[in-house]
Amino acid sequence: MKLNLTESIEKTILNITKFQDISPHALSQLEFILNRVLDIIISYCVRLLRYTNSYTLHVSHIVNSIRLMMIGDLLKNVLSQGDKGIKEYKQDKTIKDECLFNCNSIQKRLELEISKKVRITESCPIYLSYILEYICAEILDLSIAQVYIQKDNGMIYPKHIKIGIYTDYELSELCRKYFILIIDPSEVVLPKHPFTEIVRELVTRIDDQPCKISKQSFQILQKYIEFYMGTLLAKANELCKYNSRVKVTDKDIEFAFKYFKM
Repeated sequence: MKLNLTESIEKTILNITKFQDISPHALSQLEFILNRVLDIIISYCVRLLRYTNSYTLHVSHIVNSIRLMMIGDLLKNVLSQGDKGIKEYKQDKTIKDECLFNCNSIQKRLELEISKKVRITESCPIYLSYILEYICAEILDLSIAQVYIQKDNGMIYPKHIKIGIYTDYELSELCRKYFILIIDPSEVVLPKHPFTEIVRELVTRIDDQPCKISKQSFQILQKYIEFYMGTLLAKANELCKYNSRVKVTDKDIEFAFKYFKM
């Protein structure tokens, strides 16, 4: 289950500036990044619960998960924002309904991903909501800065999100470490039409009555395939150089595939 964060992102933009718009592609890209970050946090929490043999999810599990994921100022600021949310919640319980990122949706997501035997404390959705709000605002700040630098009519596009994240060391490391791809439709290498025809052909081989595939799905699939191919070729190229050769062979690719578990 992926959270629908469109409304939350738009509210965050209004909190930063009232004179900014975001393209549908950039909106879906930012939504994907935030959902992916939440996925990783929850997966670490599940591991920690198993490791500690605990049946209650506390904020401490989320804090330790974030410590495993993030570094530097990003880690410090994210934890600070989460602590701020908990303090405000203790002072006023109604703050839960005022969070930009819906706490009830986050609660449902946690209940789906974590075992039914595990009890989730009230503070956990609040903490995660404040964390997502901070990361969203940070990415939007960096993206808006790129819009002004490139003078692109006040509209945030995927390229602004990509460049903005890459200008921030901590965020770029987070994306690199967990393979969070920033997809810019204008940067795909494979020709668009042959690729879509190949995908449709493969789908018809799998199922006689396949579902329709959206344009956004094609773009994401193409970006992942190109990323995978590039990573595999990079590993094969390293093996080739290590063996003092100038030509990558089929054995290099097969070894890279098996050894690096791709």
